Amino acid sequence: MKATLTVVVCVAGVTLTGCTSTNGGTPGPTSATTSQSPSNAPGAPKVTHPKNLAANSDSCQLLTEQQRRQLGVQGTSKTEQTPWGQTACGWRSDNGSMTLAPDTKTGKGLSQLYQHKDNFSDFTAIVVDGYPAVTTDKSKSSCALDLGVSDSQYLSLSAYIARPAELGFQDPCLFAQKAASLVLGNLPAGQ
Repeated sequence: MKATLTVVVCVAGVTLTGCTSTNGGTPGPTSATTSQSPSNAPGAPKVTHPKNLAANSDSCQLLTEQQRRQLGVQGTSKTEQTPWGQTACGWRSDNGSMTLAPDTKTGKGLSQLYQHKDNFSDFTAIVVDGYPAVTTDKSKSSCALDLGVSDSQYLSLSAYIARPAELGFQDPCLFAQKAASLVLGNLPAGQ
């Protein structure tokens, strides 16, 4: 299950990288840490305070060692190439796993996911610390979260919970949202 989770996010990226998109839509709420926003807009909500995901060329450094410990996934990192040509980084422990896959190359941001949202059995638009995001492919133990950090860049997070009590999270999407929030705090401002 853990290995499959990373592949699911990457396969979605392969399917979507060749698509065109628009950046229309309305911004979601910005005051809540995590809240629901309508997912029926033709494009992703605009990112009002962009971050520069491309400033960090090492996806394994998107979370600090202390933050990985806080999340309970401080195991050895493992990298792999994404279909769009960037390096994803993941960590596994007996309690769960987390994979981070930045997309700073396609230039389409979350709009590519919004354009094809009907292809997902589960597509929920949310806001994490004022930034638009979507969760897809949620199960009892896993969740894929895509976080828009600018209108042209996003971060895919795959979260898997093996031992909820030890990890401190029952909901894998809340686990992914916590990781996304920590990454946002580590990113410099963008344009």
